[in-house]
Amino acid sequence: MAYLVLARRYRPQSFSELIGQEHIITILTNALTSGRIHHAFLFTGARGTGKTSTARLLAKALNCVEGPTPSPCNQCVHCVDITAGKEVDVLEIDGATNTGVENVRALREDIRFLPSSGRYRVIIIDEVHMLTVSAFNALLKTLEEPPSHVIFIFATTEPHKIPATILSRVQRFDFKRVELSRLARHVVDILARESFEIEEAAATLIAMEGEGSVRDTLSILDQILASHQMGVISEEEVQGILGITDRAVLTEIALALLARDGDTVLSRLQAVFFEGYDIVHFTKSLVSFFRDLMVIKTVKNPRELVFTTEAALDTLTASLEGYTLQHIHHLFLRLFNGLDTVSRALSPKTALELLLMDLVLAEPLTPAAELFDRLSRLETGARSAMPAVNTRFSQGTAPTATNPAGRSSQVPHTTPPSPAVSGKSPAVPPRSSQPRAQAATATPLKTATASPVNTPAMAPSAPAKEENLRRVPAQDFGFKEWLRLLEMISKSHGRLYVCLQSARFACTVGPSGELIFSLRYPEGENTFSIKYLQGQTKDAEALFSDLTGHAITLDISTTSKEEMAPSWEHLPQGVPVASPYELEKQQKAVRERAVDETIRANPVVRQLLDNLGGTIIGQRMKEDDQ
Repeated sequence: MAYLVLARRYRPQSFSELIGQEHIITILTNALTSGRIHHAFLFTGARGTGKTSTARLLAKALNCVEGPTPSPCNQCVHCVDITAGKEVDVLEIDGATNTGVENVRALREDIRFLPSSGRYRVIIIDEVHMLTVSAFNALLKTLEEPPSHVIFIFATTEPHKIPATILSRVQRFDFKRVELSRLARHVVDILARESFEIEEAAATLIAMEGEGSVRDTLSILDQILASHQMGVISEEEVQGILGITDRAVLTEIALALLARDGDTVLSRLQAVFFEGYDIVHFTKSLVSFFRDLMVIKTVKNPRELVFTTEAALDTLTASLEGYTLQHIHHLFLRLFNGLDTVSRALSPKTALELLLMDLVLAEPLTPAAELFDRLSRLETGARSAMPAVNTRFSQGTAPTATNPAGRSSQVPHTTPPSPAVSGKSPAVPPRSSQPRAQAATATPLKTATASPVNTPAMAPSAPAKEENLRRVPAQDFGFKEWLRLLEMISKSHGRLYVCLQSARFACTVGPSGELIFSLRYPEGENTFSIKYLQGQTKDAEALFSDLTGHAITLDISTTSKEEMAPSWEHLPQGVPVASPYELEKQQKAVRERAVDETIRANPVVRQLLDNLGGTIIGQRMKEDDQ
């Protein structure tokens, strides 16, 4: 007798033998027990998960002499004939070869006849997604209202290709891939029936190669048994027969890539090449391994998401302690993108060497929050290392009632005199002319107020603005005054000005008569600005107090983006309005809309649009309009 492959020899003959699909078995068993049997079923899922086997089991359960029953006897003539594929009342059709509308018409004529000996005529159409649109349309009416003695069972691996009109007329069951541990136990059980012994690691490796498919796993097992001579089937034997890269080699190369050890990476790759492993398959295995590393680093309990043994999982988890998720994801992404290059290269080994060395040279990514923390520490260290310690916004010490200018009476002021004091008109250099390195250094910021020494050469514009702002009563301080305040500090405190631009502003009067400036930022944004302001809160309050003539308290907070939705209405005092940045965007949008309406109102433009069927895709405003 010809050899019967394991996948056919151990095909499930009852619902209890169907592994990994308990959710489907429960529903079908309850339906058969209660007699609530639908007239059409759709079995979907990956290959080798039991769709066709379940269809035959359902046909056997419906036509068994003891049925309909969830436990067919496998002894009666109907059960035996269905198992052998000889039952005339169970028709299995290959949808890939019977795709035309003529085949469906012939089927419709055939199902009108009653079963010859069984209880139902069961029509099983495998790979039903291969039917043409015309064939599906011809099947619609019959599928919706078939004869009472007909049951349709469709099986497919691509349910998205089936029309919605068909899906709405069937009961759908989705078959899952079998879990790794369950599949490995199934391999051990079958080998025990075949009088073979296998190591647990070898069975796990075979199940991993099967990727959740029972049929694929048993086909791999057939290949192993064909090459096996005697003794226990070992993990090394399975790796050699299937050409699978040793997982220890993958672990060593992956950890060497994370540690940026190019010597180990290239030497191990050379050994892999001379051992005869396929380079493209090795690259795919390395990509899959890095996927496992990313899952281990991301998920709290990765045992259900990573196909490996418990001991190997614990070892990998411990090995990744010193590496960040960002670095692992970075290497995984670049390795995945380079897989296509290795697959299409004339010399896959050389292409893989270039790719791996590129990963070795890749700098570990540093989170932005950590960079900001480093920058803050550098700024703090730079201020503490200065000979004259000065952390205030004003010159010298903090402004006091006896020393409003903030000048220290002990430490001489060594900065050059301002143009106003030297008799020259004040000329503020453009902000863009400052070097980037200077802008990034945290130096003591000088106050924007005028010098207490009244000199006739001082330009009247700056003190006039300041005096006007000082004359504003506390209860009248609002958004317009805030914009004027920002304009005053923009020329001398560039970093502070930039950090305040994106904040929503609201002003309230405190119980002691002080002004409370509420600055609100959207959650997850402007992280650097928030940290900078929180570290300079006292300095900023002193600066604002000096400019406005009122005691100032800053309240810096974040809120959700929904609550930060822009509002352009005139709101009562104390209610947050748009930030200066949002206001500028809104004003620009208004100007652009006005220009667009002006263009569209032009008779010549309207005639061109009507006659040529064109549209305006943009306009260019003059510099004055911007």
